[in-house]
Amino acid sequence: MSQTNKLMILFACIFSIYVHVVLILYFFSFSVLTTIGLVILLLMTLTGIGFSVALNWVSQLYSPDRSIRIQWLAVMNQQLSMRANIVQPEICILNTVGINAFALDSIFGRGYVLLHSQIFSALTQDEVEAVLAHEISHIAKGHASILTFVQGMTAGITIPIAFLLAVIFWIFTGFTQFRNRLIQLNSLVLFLCFPFTSILVMFVTRQWEYEADHYAAGMIGKQQYLQVLRCLHGSFFQHPNFLSRSTWLPGNDTNLLLKWLKRPVSGLSHPSLAQRINALQAIGS
Repeated sequence: MSQTNKLMILFACIFSIYVHVVLILYFFSFSVLTTIGLVILLLMTLTGIGFSVALNWVSQLYSPDRSIRIQWLAVMNQQLSMRANIVQPEICILNTVGINAFALDSIFGRGYVLLHSQIFSALTQDEVEAVLAHEISHIAKGHASILTFVQGMTAGITIPIAFLLAVIFWIFTGFTQFRNRLIQLNSLVLFLCFPFTSILVMFVTRQWEYEADHYAAGMIGKQQYLQVLRCLHGSFFQHPNFLSRSTWLPGNDTNLLLKWLKRPVSGLSHPSLAQRINALQAIGS
């Protein structure tokens, strides 16, 4: 992705957020819409910068335990980062259920790759390498930095609301799931408060998945990467995203409605693995 395209996408996201702010102000009958909206947008931009600067703290919200270290994973991370020509990202392991991974990236420093712990019991080292290469590709191509900045801009609004909702859940369900509930509710509030931005990001991230696949296949070999995608097909959880119902719904499989709603929404912000496999096979054929 060229620098021009990155800036255009970032500008489109910022403009979309501004439109949301103006509509909210209009709803509450504020008269000086443009001035107040620009001031709020400036404050949100500063929040986005602060979010990017403080990624170490943000990553600890997801993974507070930094004592877990896997030697072969560290070596793999170093080698892939050198091939991608980026500063080696820090790897955080999340003690959560699901075969999943996602990346955060700062516009000022190193990025972070967050891997769910179940990956290491469910996947081989070759498969883990493909997942890691994919996330490092998102960092190398600038995808993660844009998404992280946009999420940072909205954090000043969504996190306080999500925190209050999480406290309400805590009162009735206990404190043990507070951190996970806060993350889940923040995803929901983010979509409800900024639907236009969420839809815009949805279209962009679908294309980014294909781009990251192509880049990752170049790092570890196209045939190996394709083989891993085929192995993961049907079992791999899609990445957490603005429009994923499964990021915020409780894990109650006995309720048929919740069971239906918890299905991974791969067709919204991410193409299916079958689509990704077909697209990668078509390159160079």
